[in-house]
Amino acid sequence: MSSEPKGSVSVPIFPLSLFVSLFIHLCVAIVLYFITTDNKPEQTAQENKKTYIKVVGDKKSEIKTFRPTPKKKSEQDQNIIDLSKLRPQEKIVPVSKKVTQISPPKKEHPTPQMRVLRPDGETRKTVVQSSQRTPETRQMLANKDFDLEFTPPEGVTEDELNSFDKIYYSFIKRTYEKYVNSFVTNYFSLLTERPYLAGDIENQKHYVRARVTFDKKGNIMAIKIFNEKSSDAVYELFERTMRGLGSLPNPPKEFFEGKEEEFNIYFVLKVNL
Repeated sequence: MSSEPKGSVSVPIFPLSLFVSLFIHLCVAIVLYFITTDNKPEQTAQENKKTYIKVVGDKKSEIKTFRPTPKKKSEQDQNIIDLSKLRPQEKIVPVSKKVTQISPPKKEHPTPQMRVLRPDGETRKTVVQSSQRTPETRQMLANKDFDLEFTPPEGVTEDELNSFDKIYYSFIKRTYEKYVNSFVTNYFSLLTERPYLAGDIENQKHYVRARVTFDKKGNIMAIKIFNEKSSDAVYELFERTMRGLGSLPNPPKEFFEGKEEEFNIYFVLKVNL
């Protein structure tokens, strides 16, 4: 005998639990579906940005990612100059208020100290002729030229030179006479000692110059010979001639009034020139 009341209906337990389980799994699946679908559009958008290339003719070839190479610049683009790089940097330059004017160099005019006095042509001719007392002397002097240059002491002005013109002229003439006479005397004296030197002196070209320093009394203080173009024989002859000057008579006192107490005279000898 059964204890269940009459009129009640019994429901199986197993099918109900199965239904509940399926419902839960369905809900989970739906949730997962919406989660995955929310991220998928972003991934597909990123994948669409990539460009793919496939090797033609090879079915098994893998799809490789193609990265576009940068476009080469054309010759026209290379010739374009960036003007911004050529802009000069601004510098602050101080402006000078003073303007310096460059003037051409001034021509130097001879100062009174640079003036050179020498015997004129007439004086030289007269002195040489007066020294030709013999035919030998006349022949010896034919191929020779004598000259001297006198520089007044420092401090002598142009006006003083003009006012003492006669004094200077007389002094230069006396000095020139003594120079030529000393040469003639020492020439024949040297050839008397060594006659073989005549060919050396007469057959070659010679140029020799000396600077002789005198004190205010006319005495020789120093002799300096510039052996520019001469033989040993002519050098010795010229040195003897300079020493033979001894002293110059009566140098003008005007040379030394409150000025230097010495002066220089340059003597020049030319042979076959």
